[in-house]
Amino acid sequence: MDMIFHQKSASKPQKVPETTKWWLLKGDKADEFRQDMEDMTISMDVDVNLMWQQAYAQIMKAANRILGRTKPDKKSSRETWWWNPTKQIALQEKKRTFKIWQSTRSQKDRDVYKTAKKRTKKTVAIERRKVLGFLYNTLESRDGQKEIFKLSKSRSKASEDPVKTRAIKGCDGAIRYSDEAS
Repeated sequence: MDMIFHQKSASKPQKVPETTKWWLLKGDKADEFRQDMEDMTISMDVDVNLMWQQAYAQIMKAANRILGRTKPDKKSSRETWWWNPTKQIALQEKKRTFKIWQSTRSQKDRDVYKTAKKRTKKTVAIERRKVLGFLYNTLESRDGQKEIFKLSKSRSKASEDPVKTRAIKGCDGAIRYSDEAS
């Protein structure tokens, strides 16, 4: 009996979509955006849903023009929170030797790059083990129990959609809906 096995194709890396750079909404850019919002015109003689769509389109157009947009990129799995100067120096050295090897294409430079790459891997592993060892020891203590919940909360916040509405205010300025309530 013959069997045929199909090899699974490697999944494509997830892409982070383009987003508006809302974090730049400060100072002069905030004033410019506010002015655009004051000058915004919406026709009131149409359906409410259409009115909201027009408002959304005008707001996003102004925000994209004033604040700009991020570039779509593959999702990075870097854990930068534990990086330190030792790791940074090793990584810069590896990148420098890689660029030299790419420009010369000589075997000698390739060997130099490979040794730098091995050194960097070792340095990263050692530094990561130090940081994670400290973290795990901390989490096993009584105060560490609280830290677990803080980590969980921060991960939950990080996974939220940054574009979604944070709050809706009524005509009187009172908050009618907020994410904090849910």
